Amino acid sequence: MQINAFTISLIIATLINSVLVYFTWKNRPAKASTELFFLLIAITEWSLAAVLESMATTVFYKILFSILSYIGITTVPVLFLIFVCRYVGLNKFFTKRNISLLFIIPVITLIIASTNQLHGLLWTAVTLGNNSLAGIYGIYAHGIWFWVNAIYSYILLFTGILILLIMMSRSWNLFLRQTRVFIFSSILPFIANLIYILSPETISGIDITPVSFTFSGIMLFFAIFYYKVFDLSPVAWNAIIEKLDDGVILFNKQDQVVDINGSFRKLFGLSKVKIGIDKNTLLEKYPRIRLFCDMGTGNRKKEIPVNIADKKYFLQLNHSDLYNKRGNNIIGQMLFIRDITPERAARQRLNEAKIAAEEATKIKSRFLANMSHEIRTPINAILGFSELLDDLVETGTQKQYLASIRSSGKALLYLINDILDLSKIEAGKIELQYSPVNLRKLFDEIVMTFASKIEGKGLKFLTAIDKDLPKALQLDKVRVRQILFNLVGNAVKFTHEGYIRLEVKGTYYEDRSKIGLEFIVKDTGIGISSENKELIFEAFHQSKRQNFGKYGGTGLGLSITKRLVEAMGGKIGLESTIGRGSSFNVTLDNIAVASLDELSDNSEDRVSTSIRFKGQTVLIADDIESNRILIREMLKLYNLKTIEAVNGKEAVEMATVYHPDLILMDLRMPIMDGYKAIKALKADSSLKDIPAILLTASVMKEQEEKIDKLNCEGHLRKPVKKKELLRELIKHLDYSEDREDKTIGEAPVSIEEIAVLTPDQKKKLPELIELLEGKIKNDLAQVLRSFIIDDIKDFASNMGKLGKEYNIGLLSMWADKITAQATSFDMDNLPATLNKFDDLVDEVKKSLD
Repeated sequence: MQINAFTISLIIATLINSVLVYFTWKNRPAKASTELFFLLIAITEWSLAAVLESMATTVFYKILFSILSYIGITTVPVLFLIFVCRYVGLNKFFTKRNISLLFIIPVITLIIASTNQLHGLLWTAVTLGNNSLAGIYGIYAHGIWFWVNAIYSYILLFTGILILLIMMSRSWNLFLRQTRVFIFSSILPFIANLIYILSPETISGIDITPVSFTFSGIMLFFAIFYYKVFDLSPVAWNAIIEKLDDGVILFNKQDQVVDINGSFRKLFGLSKVKIGIDKNTLLEKYPRIRLFCDMGTGNRKKEIPVNIADKKYFLQLNHSDLYNKRGNNIIGQMLFIRDITPERAARQRLNEAKIAAEEATKIKSRFLANMSHEIRTPINAILGFSELLDDLVETGTQKQYLASIRSSGKALLYLINDILDLSKIEAGKIELQYSPVNLRKLFDEIVMTFASKIEGKGLKFLTAIDKDLPKALQLDKVRVRQILFNLVGNAVKFTHEGYIRLEVKGTYYEDRSKIGLEFIVKDTGIGISSENKELIFEAFHQSKRQNFGKYGGTGLGLSITKRLVEAMGGKIGLESTIGRGSSFNVTLDNIAVASLDELSDNSEDRVSTSIRFKGQTVLIADDIESNRILIREMLKLYNLKTIEAVNGKEAVEMATVYHPDLILMDLRMPIMDGYKAIKALKADSSLKDIPAILLTASVMKEQEEKIDKLNCEGHLRKPVKKKELLRELIKHLDYSEDREDKTIGEAPVSIEEIAVLTPDQKKKLPELIELLEGKIKNDLAQVLRSFIIDDIKDFASNMGKLGKEYNIGLLSMWADKITAQATSFDMDNLPATLNKFDDLVDEVKKSLD
């Protein structure tokens, strides 16, 4: 056994290869690392056999270890080719069958090496030589099969190298470092083996091929695990670029084209352009692409219109600098060109659609404003004159007729409000106005409103209010009332026997400053089928089982209800069974608890009907004669004089001449509308201090915003109610008040003097008060719950008898008023009259003093 410098180099190579094998196995999930692992094992085996062969000093052991080395010699070229193909993505060619074919020559070579002494095909003779570098070495006379195996190995190695060159040539500059590593590591063993085969006899015993393969293994190892070559291999890059619809062209640092994909060629007709052409030469030959390729440096993006082959295109250009791995050196430039013509066309269509939609919205808004004005104008006359007539007629039949007229007018008003509400909600313009609300009073209003209808159908109306519910909550009273009115109204419409139940429950949050509400409206009506449960919440849709001729309706109520609930951050649910009824559930979360002081402050202003103005002059400007007559007659009741104008221009002229004390100005008039008229009045120093109150039949938000900008003293929405008009007038005009008359609003009942009582009658007053606060109050509570007209009349009759029995005219008057309102079905005032019972008792108590 011998050890020399050459042996030591082989031992070091074997150790290095062993270490590489270990770390490659640990990192085998990396791409191509498995193939590298087997390649390194073969190189390690070759190196180990070479170590043993160099240490041997006899022909027998030289031949034995040479035969062992052929395991590595024959398999390394095959494994190298497999490794390369795995790298460039040619896996489909390496089936089990093809791999088996590649190993035929190596297997034959190993058999020939093992039996060489019988035929001499691999070595014809083996002798020993000696030199200072390798010591005793083997001199092998090559047989014919040696050259067959050598040529086969060179073919495999050369094929692998050629594949690498072809695949990397397309992106040579981008992958320059990887390319150098692979090419050098592939060629090095090839050169080393040629030197060994063709070397003179003086160094023929030194085969450095195993050592060269060790260097190759080291470079391949670092290429994979350090340089991350396979994170984006050239073939992957090529596949990505070629499949892009965008045009791509790459220039290296020397401004040479290193890659250009098919889309770019097709777009600009560059089919004949070759890789490597200089940018200046390219631009001179194809000047039409100068605009795209001459963008300087840095990351840039722009869109430009161009004409290519008589066709107009819109192209988006993206220019980027390409940096090396460390990011400190520009190695090239990449230009993406995208045809955005279809996108531009789509954007254009979208923009046109948007403009059309906005125009449609404007048209819709104008239509709704016009419809609101045109419908509210006659409704204003219907409701206004009905209110005036109610103070003039005395018979119960006439009052009943008037009540029917008012009821029909309000039905029309509710319909137009529903349509406008739906439009506002769809446009996202619904605004919630939160204020302290007493739900118990709200429930009383609902009970009173639907009492006559429920009584007429022979139904029971049940209410339940959570006893722990706060007296005041921050809610939008108008919208909550609208939701409950819609749900209860539907329940009344579709229920023919049984009951309707309105309930509210509350659940406090931890700090008790907020509460969750659950409203439940349950009925025993016709029910809703499962397939209609979602449909009924859509606008203008009704249940398929609903008989329109029998039930009517617009199909807006539940749609508006659902959207109002959602606008308040709540949810609405439905449970229903055909023939057994329905239950609607509305939940509202995070409702703030309001103080009782806030609730008190939120009460409506009380306006007395006994107000007398001091003969001031009011200018009425309106182009509709019925509107002027209505306002004129209302104002006469309160000792006000009027002058009239039929348009804004005439109103300004009359104001200049007569200087009225107040102006009531309609907004929509010919020649000059109310906006321009108010602006003209406010611009005149002699007229600007005259209070101006606007009258409008529109409820559109845009118009309200325009009104706010006018800085006028107030505005009223048509149909104008006498109470609302009076409330505005007393803000700006002096008046006096007769305390003996009744009030409009929720003021305590103003009562005529109680007749002078005898001592015996006064003694009976405690008995009367006890009766009023006991049995009579219980009877009233029952009447309010059922709200049956006949029961109300009976209750009024009993109260009238008490008034006569105890000589209390106050009771008799109150009873007569209830009887008259019940007989005429005056549902606007009857509930309020009944609710003044406590005020009545207080007045009776005062007579004891």
